[in-house]
Amino acid sequence: MAKKASKDDELGKFLEEVADTWEKKKAFKAAFESAQLASTIIDQVCRAKFPSGSGNLAGSFEPTPAIIEGGYFSAGAYSSVVYAAIRETGGRIKKKAGGPNLAIPLTKRAKNTGSPKLWKSNYGVLVYIPPKSRGGNARGVFAVKKGSKKKPKYVAQYMLRKYSDQKGSGYLTEAANKWAPLTQNLIGDAVMNVFAGASVFEVK
Repeated sequence: MAKKASKDDELGKFLEEVADTWEKKKAFKAAFESAQLASTIIDQVCRAKFPSGSGNLAGSFEPTPAIIEGGYFSAGAYSSVVYAAIRETGGRIKKKAGGPNLAIPLTKRAKNTGSPKLWKSNYGVLVYIPPKSRGGNARGVFAVKKGSKKKPKYVAQYMLRKYSDQKGSGYLTEAANKWAPLTQNLIGDAVMNVFAGASVFEVK
């Protein structure tokens, strides 16, 4: 059975294909190490700014090599998390057309679990409780039943919404400010022109 190529193998192959001189290899290495540094700093800033979050956003930024116009090299820390940009600038997250409602965690257990689809049965069965009135943004809650059969109580775990307005946190701006002086020392003035710093903080 053929062995699956690792990320290091894929990166090495990419480097061999695009960097045919020592100077190009040096430039590529500097750019990619800067992207790795950016990824680490973004992770740290995310966890500090959103300590009660699931950590999905913090761990989603990965360094990725690229070739930019003119044959220069670039490498960025990219995230495929849909709300990565909104967390930076603020905005409205909407549910997909025809898709499920947004499920906003209300408890520590729900936050640690993430999606209601990942909710474990031993935590208790999630029960859907519809909103008191139809229309608007409210779409009810997912709750866990507690107490006795005669006097049941429901503890809400997820709040269901059609959309969610998010305040901008500036986490990428803060990460960029921390990254800039460190990457200057890392790659030096000699190869600064081969690295597009702004691309480090792009999100798909």
